[in-house]
Amino acid sequence: MSCRLRACCNRNKHWYKVCHKMKRSNHSEVWKHFAQNDDQATCHHCSKKISCKDGSTSGLSRHLKSQHSSLSRGSEEQSCFKKAKVQQKSMMSFVTMKKDSLQSIVSELAAVEDFLSMLYARVSSSVSRLVPKLFDFLLQNEVLWN
Repeated sequence: MSCRLRACCNRNKHWYKVCHKMKRSNHSEVWKHFAQNDDQATCHHCSKKISCKDGSTSGLSRHLKSQHSSLSRGSEEQSCFKKAKVQQKSMMSFVTMKKDSLQSIVSELAAVEDFLSMLYARVSSSVSRLVPKLFDFLLQNEVLWN
């Protein structure tokens, strides 16, 4: 394997260990159709040799799509599955955002309700004290009888 961080590897032993632990694994689906030999891969179906420097699979995928299109349908289904997962994640984040928004609106409304009940309590106690005084004033000045 050629090291992308060769200069760092030469200067720093830690980087050497990190870099060489990052070696790519053959998890891509295209490796089912190819045999790897250093920086080349041989197609199992047509024996064509394709460059795969540093384990890159883009050329291999391109070869499968252009030369063996019937084989690449599985990757199309996989691509659709990946898109569906991405859409699901974005939908979940949208729902979470909306849920948070609704929770904040509800808490703000609760605060407003608390304020209004406190205001009502103060006003009603003031009104209950003022109404008898108002009636006394009106009766004394005979305002109610005219």
